[in-house]
Amino acid sequence: MPTIRNIFKINGPVPFLDIEPHKDNGLFVDPCRIRLDTWASPHRAAAVQQMNTFLDLVARKIMANDVSGAFDLLKHFGEPNETRLGMSKLEIMGRGGGLEVGWSITEALSDELRPLLEVAILKYLENLPLFVAGVDRDITSDITTRIAFNALIDFTQAMMRRYPELGRQTRPDKYQIWDDQNLVWTTRTAELPLVYGAPLLLVPKQWAGPSLLMSYQRFHQTTVRGWGQEVHTTYFPNGRSFRPTKEQIEQMPGYKLSRETNLRITQHAYDNGVNLIQEFTDFVERRYEEPRSQAA
Repeated sequence: MPTIRNIFKINGPVPFLDIEPHKDNGLFVDPCRIRLDTWASPHRAAAVQQMNTFLDLVARKIMANDVSGAFDLLKHFGEPNETRLGMSKLEIMGRGGGLEVGWSITEALSDELRPLLEVAILKYLENLPLFVAGVDRDITSDITTRIAFNALIDFTQAMMRRYPELGRQTRPDKYQIWDDQNLVWTTRTAELPLVYGAPLLLVPKQWAGPSLLMSYQRFHQTTVRGWGQEVHTTYFPNGRSFRPTKEQIEQMPGYKLSRETNLRITQHAYDNGVNLIQEFTDFVERRYEEPRSQAA
């Protein structure tokens, strides 16, 4: 099937995801990848600002016991079909997160995750999948795209100037965006390329991948089990020690793979002076290999 470059007859490599826009693709916008990107500035800086201001305001609402105010912010996550990303089975019109996901996040933040907000160790959008049930790669992609939609419009329009072929057919439409200056959801009128009669939002290639860099499974398999190894290491009088393997840790009571385990162990570690979320963030950053820019 033709990709964006094929459809618009653009020669050479491009800095955006060159997907097949006739259907959803198995790629997901990842807030952690955005934060680690070094190519798409100033669009990266704008997206990070939008993500940070949004979650910071939600956290402040929760801490002020304004649960309804937090939900008002979190209920705007219908699937952004313009990117053609994700795994929807409904052509390009996916179902997305919507009110149900917004309420699930609100409930989690106002209940079991509130202690992490109180000590300010849960502070980035990419932390949510570690603990919130149902917030996996597809929903995280939808949420991130919605919050950073303004930055993605700017990126798309920059690509339209760089590759005039993208502007052959456009249409002005109104789009929901997060206003990081006034801290409100609002609308913006913008022109985007049309493909098969529908608007197309371009995404920097470094901003998406087949999985989340900070998934709850990876957090558990690396950092949570690693903490278990430290806790259950036995030291002998002769100076020797026995350190259980991560596989042995998983078989111990209380270490079953789940978001509940992640939360309980994270709280226990913090009570003992260790920030597992920060340790995991550092681990992900060390292991991250940014895709090489393919733009000429």
